[in-house]
Amino acid sequence: MKDTVVEELAWLDPPDEQIELAPGETSLDFMQKIYRSPRQPMARRMKAAEYALQFEHPKLGVMATAAMNGNDFARLLDQAIERSSVKLIEGGKPPSSE
Repeated sequence: MKDTVVEELAWLDPPDEQIELAPGETSLDFMQKIYRSPRQPMARRMKAAEYALQFEHPKLGVMATAAMNGNDFARLLDQAIERSSVKLIEGGKPPSSE
């Protein structure tokens, strides 16, 4: 057992570990070293894990691609509207109910 309360508390809460990066390591490597280090305070480890999360487990997204076949986007959009048989409102006025 330690002689003083201060020595006991120092043993329970060790000083922060110095974290160094090798040449070529990235900011993600740095964050991983922080959150994996048991010598870092829990709040710091949690913050580092939060920042690293988006790079370790990226969200899935959807990206539409289409073959333009020499057409521009406006022409393809017009063709799609024609195929959908949507009635467009002309001149900004709703169709009359008569």
